[in-house]
Amino acid sequence: MWTAWIKDWVKNDLRLVINIVNENTRQKITDILASSIEQNLNPFLTAKLIAKEVGDIKRARAIARTESTRAMAMGKEQSANQWVNETGQNLYKIWVWGGSHDPRIQHQQAQNKPIPKNDFFKFIDSLGKEVLMLKPGDLSGGASQNINCSCTVVYFSERYARRNYPDSF
Repeated sequence: MWTAWIKDWVKNDLRLVINIVNENTRQKITDILASSIEQNLNPFLTAKLIAKEVGDIKRARAIARTESTRAMAMGKEQSANQWVNETGQNLYKIWVWGGSHDPRIQHQQAQNKPIPKNDFFKFIDSLGKEVLMLKPGDLSGGASQNINCSCTVVYFSERYARRNYPDSF
């Protein structure tokens, strides 16, 4: 009877405890990331702070790089939205590969191909499935397109796009 009880406890109650621990860790990492952005720390310094929480520098670097990319892209998107609201201009964007040592070919191939601001960048993942992302760090890309990504997005006017990327039109 005890074995059945402990098995039930592990499956139910311990799972709740693990979720709480994970949520505590997740909150600490979130606080570190927010503080790092506020202090304008680079991903390397951020990774050192995160490593104290997760105990693994490689994982900490991945978290710092991935979340820094996501935060940067969100900030640029917000700025682009304000630009559109203030000027009414049509904006375009390009994907800029971050120069990582282990590049995603799709991210390299997406460079220098302007698309309208609200369009999706289209990638084919390693399984041959189409992946649509609005910007680097877009959660819809899944882990395969986001973890350790250091790419960025650049927004500009349609006039600039037509003048500097005429072959895209």
